[in-house]
Amino acid sequence: MEPIGLDPNDVGVLFEPKDWLECSENPGLMHHLPSHAEFFVELADKHPGDVVTIMDFRAYLIREPMMEVSHDELVAWGRGAVAVYLIERGYWNPVISDVPEKPKQCRRLKPRNLSR
Repeated sequence: MEPIGLDPNDVGVLFEPKDWLECSENPGLMHHLPSHAEFFVELADKHPGDVVTIMDFRAYLIREPMMEVSHDELVAWGRGAVAVYLIERGYWNPVISDVPEKPKQCRRLKPRNLSR
């Protein structure tokens, strides 16, 4: 599967915060608890002197989920992994809003300051 990044054309990232756990022994390894899928999040290759933005982080699927899911759902989970990774490190402080048609804990992140 190709690397997954945040989509600059999307209106936000939909994710459930309690669904994610980062492995303490391997920083960047994000475990999706409901499916047991794992993504590794890291900064894409950059050249010295390049400006880094949140759009430069990528998630790589390294362990398949234990359930059948679509490619689109895997991409959404990869974007969720990137979002949680960036927020937990303080690299991204997005506007967070509840999504009424989803369970209470689901939140949609709206990009505001894309360069940090």
